[in-house]
Amino acid sequence: MKKTFFSLVAAALLSILWIQAPLHAQRQGNIETFTLPSEFGDSSVSLSDFQGKKAVVVIFTSYHCSWSVKYMDRLEQLYRQMKTRDVAFVAINSNDPTLEGELVRISPPSFPFLKDADQAIAKKFEATKNPEVFVLVPSGQSFKIVYHGKIDDNPLDETMVRHNFLQDAIDQLLKGERVEVKETPTSGCSIKGLEDEN
Repeated sequence: MKKTFFSLVAAALLSILWIQAPLHAQRQGNIETFTLPSEFGDSSVSLSDFQGKKAVVVIFTSYHCSWSVKYMDRLEQLYRQMKTRDVAFVAINSNDPTLEGELVRISPPSFPFLKDADQAIAKKFEATKNPEVFVLVPSGQSFKIVYHGKIDDNPLDETMVRHNFLQDAIDQLLKGERVEVKETPTSGCSIKGLEDEN
């Protein structure tokens, strides 16, 4: 009986790993270029606009989620540090506009803030949370994901941050070093509309 039980558990674990393996591989794979309109104007931005950059930070975020709002100042500060080092930042709001509810209005950041109204780009990245970050580097005509996950380890209190995952990944990349932590578990608000499909 015990042997049968452990066999069933092992089989279940293997099936979970088998299902998750291609998802992890895709997240650590390449992203093709895309174009999205600005959330705060009439312009649009393409990922290919940053082909000459050393890295591109893509942040799935919104202005309805308190976690996202708390991170905006931190992201703005990091962007100002990194823009002189040839690193681009792009924020993307992939929430279903019919489900967003009451919004917390924010000032537009200094970097592009784009609208993914049909959620096609969130699905391409397999992003599910606000905020959720990806660090990309140009790779031929596409971009390779070198980090995916959290910005840091304390969304509620900046003074209590002990691990700056995003900044560490960028710093290591710019030094020509291997990115030590390639992925961290994401946490935050669900991207509105996508959770209904999962």
